[in-house]
Amino acid sequence: AVVNYLTLLGWQSGDDQEFFTVDELMDRFSLDQVHKRDTVFDLQKFQWLNGQHIARLSEENLLDRVLPFLVKTGLVTEEYGRHRRDYLAAVIALLRERCRTLTDFAEQGRFFFVDEVEYDPEGVRKNWMTDPQQALFRLQWLHDGFADLRSFDAEDAEGELRRLAETNGLKAAQLIHPCRLALTGATAGPSLFHLIAVLGKERVLIRLHRSIRFMETPVDGSSSAV
Repeated sequence: AVVNYLTLLGWQSGDDQEFFTVDELMDRFSLDQVHKRDTVFDLQKFQWLNGQHIARLSEENLLDRVLPFLVKTGLVTEEYGRHRRDYLAAVIALLRERCRTLTDFAEQGRFFFVDEVEYDPEGVRKNWMTDPQQALFRLQWLHDGFADLRSFDAEDAEGELRRLAETNGLKAAQLIHPCRLALTGATAGPSLFHLIAVLGKERVLIRLHRSIRFMETPVDGSSSAV
């Protein structure tokens, strides 16, 4: 990505293509296409281009590159990386389109590796506290509905959530947003239904139960769901 971007600062390819592998640059680069001009190093564009190179790495190559950053941040150990490669591969596959640097995987994927997530305060205010009692009902419906599923893949999770929404006269988004906050602590991220499948049924139910307990916790002597 560094070679790719630095090449673009002074070289004109003759078309609109911006992503190049080193081999492609070796075939196409020519000094007579290099021109003197005022050049701006656009960090956002560089990060975008780096993300394009990340997206094209093989699953194994990307996993090996990301793992040291997960270890460095304390989310996993090297032993974990050796024994849970299938889980790590699933997490990385879900995040790769959203990540522009290797450090992004540790930042955006933290909720996959911790026992408890921290809820974004603004997300709590918007998705739970505008109508605490209704939010409590919705979290309980999700918990009980997911608990009854025999299989637990993305398709099953989506089907159950949409069934719950229809049964209770809601739009799917009115369950999706509270559910995402309960499971990840955030208001945005990768596909909810695919991350549910990766987390697995046990952890999904534990986190939904924790969110229910959070909403039931007394605040200044009264229930937060009142």
